[in-house]
Amino acid sequence: SMGYYTLDAAVAAVEESATIELRGNITLEETVTIPAGKTITLDLGGYTISQAKECTGSYSMINNKGSLTITGDGKISFEDISDGGGSDWGSYIINNYGELVVENGIIEHLGTADDNHDTSIPIQNYAGKVIVNGGTISSPEFRSLRDFTAGGEIIINGGTFAGQVWMQGLGNGSSSLTINGGSFSPTEGYDGSSVYITNGSNDVILSITGGTFNTKIGCAVPSKEGVKGKVKGGIFTETAKVNTNANLIAEGYIFESQTDGTYYLIPAFVKVSDTEYEVYNLKGLELFRDQVNEGNSFAGMTIKLATDLDLNNENWTPIGTSSNKFQGTFDGQGYTISNLSITGNNSNVGLFGFTTSGEIKNLTVNNAKVSGYLNVAVVAGTPYTSKYTN
Repeated sequence: SMGYYTLDAAVAAVEESATIELRGNITLEETVTIPAGKTITLDLGGYTISQAKECTGSYSMINNKGSLTITGDGKISFEDISDGGGSDWGSYIINNYGELVVENGIIEHLGTADDNHDTSIPIQNYAGKVIVNGGTISSPEFRSLRDFTAGGEIIINGGTFAGQVWMQGLGNGSSSLTINGGSFSPTEGYDGSSVYITNGSNDVILSITGGTFNTKIGCAVPSKEGVKGKVKGGIFTETAKVNTNANLIAEGYIFESQTDGTYYLIPAFVKVSDTEYEVYNLKGLELFRDQVNEGNSFAGMTIKLATDLDLNNENWTPIGTSSNKFQGTFDGQGYTISNLSITGNNSNVGLFGFTTSGEIKNLTVNNAKVSGYLNVAVVAGTPYTSKYTN
């Protein structure tokens, strides 16, 4: 393999694609640009690329216009050493216009000499694509990653973010943010959010299925279609759980408390297609029951049980009443509901209280104790014109 004295020279020597391996710590004098059309894997090899620069205007340590993958468990570090607070337009470690993949390592912005860190951002995306699979991305007090203009795509599968992830998305059009994993801990940042979405004049398409959030997920307009109900997983601290706008949480998902004081966002009673819902736990069965008893008949819908359930011999309020009847199909899918208990002198009692033109099938109810006045049964107190099989 060829050896080069500078990163610039190594990049210039790449014709189309190559891996550049560091063989020692290096200090950059000026910006390094990855040109469009070049695909480069930067293997840090455990070493450090550093730069200390006086910034008076917008400045980036690395401009990526091609395809850049960072790996090798090393470090890329930048410090703005300007007198008077550094650049008002920001200093960045990587300005991304192409595709950037971070596999591991540390990308750290050390901020400015006088601690004015508002625009000290490790990664800024300009309508490019950023994928983070691991590593640590940190800034001293503000943001770790900013999607600056509309048209960008951010995918986070892992990694540690010490600083806010900000979907700013200036201009017309849409950007997307997908979070499947990672840990998010802003030191300060705008409104204290782990992730903040500015979607007033633009659209952000959000999908969150995992990750650990130490403060809330913030959003300027949480009722917009692209973000509403798009958070479907993750681990949340008490602060994050309480302060994340409820509009962002997917319908039928609940926070389940853990012994360590955190909360897992899990599915409970979820609509999985135009005609089907699934019940995942006892809370989900209760949510289903409450919706029926409040007037949703679920006519034409199938409710599928996705697991065995234990009702713990606690007094059960039946599903469906004489005024609000269940009229859909409940498919137990071979699962068992155990320890059903109903006491008192009410009528129309059972697991289901009142059904009309519905169906209950493929369900076992085990160890049931049900008492009442009239129309008392284990499965359904009043199964009016309904069908029961298996």
